[in-house]
Amino acid sequence: MTLYPMRVSIEGQTFTVRGSDAFDIERTTVQSLVIHPGERYDFVWHGPSNTSQKQYMLVAETIETPESLNNN
Repeated sequence: MTLYPMRVSIEGQTFTVRGSDAFDIERTTVQSLVIHPGERYDFVWHGPSNTSQKQYMLVAETIETPESLNNN
């Protein structure tokens, strides 16, 4: 469990957000998504077909800590 929002991204990729907390939303293509505690998002990601890379890192990093409040 976390108390802080998280920025979620897929290594160098974009993805399409299609739902938030079980509700359909206007589909939006993004590079990252900020998710607060308790929120849920549905998204679609299509990996590129023109690359030999088969693995991508899903990154979730906190964007607010007591130490970073003055740095963001």
